[in-house]
Amino acid sequence: MLTFFKSLSPDVWFGIGVAVVSFLVGCVITLIRKLNIRTKCKHPLFCNGTGKDFTKVHTQVNELLTEMRLELDSARVFISQFHNGGDFFTGESILKFSITHESCSLGVVNTIDQQQGVLLTRFIEKLKILQEDEPRLIFTNTLADCHFKGFLEARNTIAFILVPLRSDNSLTPYGYYCCEWCSWAHVDAINPDVVDTFEFFVKKNTRIINTLLTSN
Repeated sequence: MLTFFKSLSPDVWFGIGVAVVSFLVGCVITLIRKLNIRTKCKHPLFCNGTGKDFTKVHTQVNELLTEMRLELDSARVFISQFHNGGDFFTGESILKFSITHESCSLGVVNTIDQQQGVLLTRFIEKLKILQEDEPRLIFTNTLADCHFKGFLEARNTIAFILVPLRSDNSLTPYGYYCCEWCSWAHVDAINPDVVDTFEFFVKKNTRIINTLLTSN
């Protein structure tokens, strides 16, 4: 074997050297490209941590909310997500929520800008409804006097429905979905049969929203 290698001419050794160098350079270039793609994907403008396109996912969520609003003939549909907002002096987390997606009909004022970093303690009554985990149409005038009722009346919300949002592997909601009606003409059109259809529609789309926002 040693004799064989010694018998190789300089030109052959040169060719072998070029081939080896080319192979190593190709490996390095491929590695660099892969690292660049991974780094790029971590940027929210390209894709989220799961590799999904960030803009595509949230565009789908917004389109779905608009579809739901039109199908249900409601004034406003939005998604709120829970999050921490610092700590109290005692070390306990300050629990808050923010609207992350919203669809409003023409002439209805959106509330996404006014509902960022809202303290959960301001809406205890809303949390109690979410804990019931039973999607149903609720009329604002049937609520007991509280901050939540006053808040709804201030933005002309006549009726609404709340649905908790949770991932498949968690019992704790990460947020909620809300649909609001701001006109008696639209609310009066909701008969018992429509409510059943409405709840089915909400549950079906809640699963889709969960898949878009929480799936890995």
